[in-house]
Amino acid sequence: MRAGAPRHTYLVGRGVDFDRWASDVGAIWFAVETGSLNGDLDAARAALDPDLFIVALGDLQQPEGLGVFDFVPDAVTLVPDHHGTGTSVLAVPRGPFDFQFGLNSAARHRAEAERQGLTLIELANSPWRFDLDEPIDRVIRGQE
Repeated sequence: MRAGAPRHTYLVGRGVDFDRWASDVGAIWFAVETGSLNGDLDAARAALDPDLFIVALGDLQQPEGLGVFDFVPDAVTLVPDHHGTGTSVLAVPRGPFDFQFGLNSAARHRAEAERQGLTLIELANSPWRFDLDEPIDRVIRGQE
């Protein structure tokens, strides 16, 4: 969460004691319980109404730099995972956009940006592409 500084950083989701954990890591807890990640993100984005909503999933191996990266404010920025199929980081400007996290989310986020007529910037070689979805991900990054 500290990787998001100096931006306001929110921990979005559901669960017991996340508010305390968010506070411990310098974030603000935003409790939502829609039943899905996409629904939780939609609800948080609607309530917060930021100019740019940046989603960085909690399993990023190297989240450093998220808070100071110069995202283009009127474009969708997509960082696909190192497999090229998932989405590790997604920045979305104010306006219509339906989150598409889940299986093959990178392709679905590309399609959603196109459907909404938004400029898409893809950062395929970002260090943020590495996540910890599967045990092999730790091996690839030399953590086992």
